[in-house]
Amino acid sequence: MQASDGIEIWNRTEGELSEKLMTLPEQDNAYPLQLAFGRQRLATASDDGIVRLWSLTSGELLQSLSAHDGFANEVAFNNDDSIVISGGADGTVILWQVETGEVVSEWMAHDGEVSATIWHPTRPIIASASFDGSLKIWDDAGRLKHTLTGHTADISALAFSPDGQHIVSASQDNTLKVWQISDGALRHTLTGHSSGVTDVAFAPDGQTIFSIGGELKLWNSHTGELINTLESAVTGAATSFELSEAGTELVGSSLNGELQLWNWELTLLLSAGCEQVDAYLSNNPTGQEKEICESFQK
Repeated sequence: MQASDGIEIWNRTEGELSEKLMTLPEQDNAYPLQLAFGRQRLATASDDGIVRLWSLTSGELLQSLSAHDGFANEVAFNNDDSIVISGGADGTVILWQVETGEVVSEWMAHDGEVSATIWHPTRPIIASASFDGSLKIWDDAGRLKHTLTGHTADISALAFSPDGQHIVSASQDNTLKVWQISDGALRHTLTGHSSGVTDVAFAPDGQTIFSIGGELKLWNSHTGELINTLESAVTGAATSFELSEAGTELVGSSLNGELQLWNWELTLLLSAGCEQVDAYLSNNPTGQEKEICESFQK
């Protein structure tokens, strides 16, 4: 994604980005800071404070929602795409009716800028985070349920587990934290990134957590243990990623506009296979098998 060229949407076939489907044009030099894909629409949050809704079929701009005083930092759809949520530099969270563009609810969520907003996968619950390091859990009317603290720097990204029982926060303090939704208790702190963690997600089965902070790391969501580290092949370090619809691949992007694909399921399979033949490799320290397995060491 580059501001000078608009937003590019690509098709993926056989593990490669094979075809550019459309380019959404610039809007008065507004730079899109965040994207959210719905079933039929794309939502963008931009540095002019406006949330824009686009057709994924035609690329047409459907609505412009004047959202925030300052940057619109974050945007996300709810489960049925009927409502879009935005979080801004002004500390507010706003819920919008997608079809009409009307404000459903709005509240002051944080003293600092809102850095992340996400919907619970099954319930009318919203999580928001701030550059002040705090994470808050709300109902969809803006009533506060929990305030979770512990990070020592900005929170960059959030992800609910698929069963909705836990949430993970990614921070510029180089760590991730896994929290229990029911009581706000901290379950795990994940350490090991070489720089601030900028994106995070759960695998569809909830067993694995993915995070990017200089490199892509895979974690066991139940124990908090590191499973594997995957280095980026792009020129600039990957700063964000999206799961494929099937949930088997990750598409990472860097600030210089490069993209990279990882098949994380294949990576785990190869890693497990290398662990099984560890004794063999110890006695046969040369050869292709050794080179392959060395690339899957933590």
